Amino acid sequence: MNSLNLNELENFSFVNLSNLDQLSLSMNRISNLKNFTFSNLNKLSILELTQNGILTIDLQAFDLLDKLELLNLANNLIETIQSEHFIGLKSLSSDLI
Repeated sequence: MNSLNLNELENFSFVNLSNLDQLSLSMNRISNLKNFTFSNLNKLSILELTQNGILTIDLQAFDLLDKLELLNLANNLIETIQSEHFIGLKSLSSDLI
């Protein structure tokens, strides 16, 4: 889903893709990650969100991503990020990109 000029992701955007283990949404125009956008992606281990122009991330945007090991947010315009954004990401590698 790279370079599709996606502007927005709705809550529960991927609810019917529960077996997805990797997702790349890099090089789009996503400016905000809303709460529960990635809900039901129980097997997701890699999430690439580079080069989007992301400004804000809602606190529960990454909720329920228990298997997520790699989260790449490089080359965005994120204004603020807090440790609360990562609560529940039990498998996330400590060497975040």
